[in-house]
Amino acid sequence: MNEFVRGTLAVLVGYVLGSFPSAYIAARLVKGKDIRDIGEGNMGTLNALRGVGLLPGILVFVADVLKGTGAVLLAEWLGAAQVAIFLAGLAAVVGHTWSVFRGFRGGRGGATTFGVLAAFSAAVSGIVFGIMLVTLILTSNGRLSLMVGFVAMPLLLLAFGLGLAVVIYAVALPLLVGLRMFALDWRRLRLPETRRNLIVDHNFTWWQKKKK
Repeated sequence: MNEFVRGTLAVLVGYVLGSFPSAYIAARLVKGKDIRDIGEGNMGTLNALRGVGLLPGILVFVADVLKGTGAVLLAEWLGAAQVAIFLAGLAAVVGHTWSVFRGFRGGRGGATTFGVLAAFSAAVSGIVFGIMLVTLILTSNGRLSLMVGFVAMPLLLLAFGLGLAVVIYAVALPLLVGLRMFALDWRRLRLPETRRNLIVDHNFTWWQKKKK
């Protein structure tokens, strides 16, 4: 295969991997429901944790992370050029967000984005996961923990000597995901309850169970 074919194949496979509807499957198996009818209605880790359960939510997180990691590692295995590897990671996030298997609906892409970036350094991803977990325990805020992790990721990649292109990618990919999240949530930011929970989420425990 020439370089163009390898790159195209990597991107297409990345999209298909990203489209695997892990949260949808978990909700069907555990609750017998469509996860799009639960909670916020998206097929992501946070909604699975809150609407399906802790263990299924953890399994969904692992699956969503592996979709992103798998897309990058497969592209590298195919011998794709670096730009194609980056596009394959982006395709996995796009697939998760607009799944071809579920009517082009999906999650918000946070866990899959983490998985994409984790593929570039196991050490950095382990440290960032620890930072995210501590933030989640302290604040009960899943989105904030992702945000903190995505700020730390490029800084640590740079400190660990990863190339400048990877560091820029680690800034750009979460930024794209974050802008989409902001576009979806900006109206809610005007609500007093949303602002009250902007740092510490008083509505959920750190493991994302609804408080009574």
